[in-house]
Amino acid sequence: RVIEARPEGGDPVVLWFDVGTSELARIEQRDGQDTSTSVLGDVRDIGGLRLPFQMTTDRTDAAGRCGWCSTTARTIRTSAPRDSC
Repeated sequence: RVIEARPEGGDPVVLWFDVGTSELARIEQRDGQDTSTSVLGDVRDIGGLRLPFQMTTDRTDAAGRCGWCSTTARTIRTSAPRDSC
């Protein structure tokens, strides 16, 4: 499933959800003529929330140059119970 969200006054964001789990799997964002694509992985249950422990982001500029960054979390702690939000 793919959803395009358009924040008020901002650029659209394309959200890709895994068909089998309904979890957010990929995010595409434009910043001017640049495009960033983030792929989320290693999703785990933390205090009733499903959170990704890994994110890899590719950024392509208008000239076609690419760069990437990968982030992996070892632990994630929540500051409040989910039902209090």
